[in-house]
Amino acid sequence: MWRSRKLQFLLGALCMVGFCFAAMVYLQPNVRQYYRESLKYGYQSPLSADGVPELRLPEVSVPEPRPLTCPPPPPPLFLGDAARDARDSSRDATPLQRVYVITPTYPRAVQVPEMTRLAQTLMLARNVFWVVTEDSEKLTPGVSEILERSGVPYVHILGLKPEKFRNNFKGQVPRGVSNRMAAIEWLRKNAKTGVFYFADDDNSYDFRLFEELAKTRRASAVPVGLVTHYGLSTPIVQDGVITAFYDGWLGGRAFPMDMAGFAVTVEVLLQHPKAAMPFVAGYEEDGFLKSLGLKSYKELEPLADNCTKIMVWHTQTKQPKVPFAKIDVVKYRNTNLAVLRHVVN
Repeated sequence: MWRSRKLQFLLGALCMVGFCFAAMVYLQPNVRQYYRESLKYGYQSPLSADGVPELRLPEVSVPEPRPLTCPPPPPPLFLGDAARDARDSSRDATPLQRVYVITPTYPRAVQVPEMTRLAQTLMLARNVFWVVTEDSEKLTPGVSEILERSGVPYVHILGLKPEKFRNNFKGQVPRGVSNRMAAIEWLRKNAKTGVFYFADDDNSYDFRLFEELAKTRRASAVPVGLVTHYGLSTPIVQDGVITAFYDGWLGGRAFPMDMAGFAVTVEVLLQHPKAAMPFVAGYEEDGFLKSLGLKSYKELEPLADNCTKIMVWHTQTKQPKVPFAKIDVVKYRNTNLAVLRHVVN
């Protein structure tokens, strides 16, 4: 019985050795390749120290790693970038006349927001010089701050209306005449060339208007939107020539135009040293253009694609009810209201 168990043990050991050898040969590709070649060609590989044949692994050429290079990321593209770049390149290549933008203004609750809006429009134009005239005894600090902050070339002057129009005047007061005339006098002393244009602070402007006005050769005209019950004041143009006017109030005027509807060159102004704007409500534009030696509307040059595009509108900000409630300085001491109260009081 002992011999039978010993025989079983030996058989089991031989089975284990055979199993391990079979696994080594058939599960390892290099050993299997060596075994097949040794059977085929009858050679043996050199033995290692432990008597196991050494494996001859095939030589593999590994290329040297190349440094990983990524192309630089493209710049961020925002909506309108391409159009803006094309516009800027064309604008930079085209010289333009300087346009003197004359803005009459006066202290009131909406003065600062009106001037802020206009300043941000003019910041988009590249050919303007801003002449701001105040109907006031002193310059408004808030307006001066807006002008300085805008970066637009400017001059800030006073244009106080005559005393008779300030107190107990019977009839409609001609607004902005003294301001505009102060600007005209400044132009006579400080400008030789260019174009001037009256841009009230309560209108809305397309910044492209000022490049369009630079095309003026002597005197030009453009349509104005949101004027009178017609909603429009414009020259009537046929075959590139002004033949009449479309305006809600003609009033027997030779030039029934809005103040924002025309521009004139500085050269024409200097040729007429006595040119002036009358203190007559409703006839300021007509009288001024006549004083510049213009006889007929046919002398005006239609701009804005033969007056087919509107680039200025009489939007006129709604006036709030004033005076505003007083801010209690004592109650709100050491708060932001102590600073903001000057806006409303």
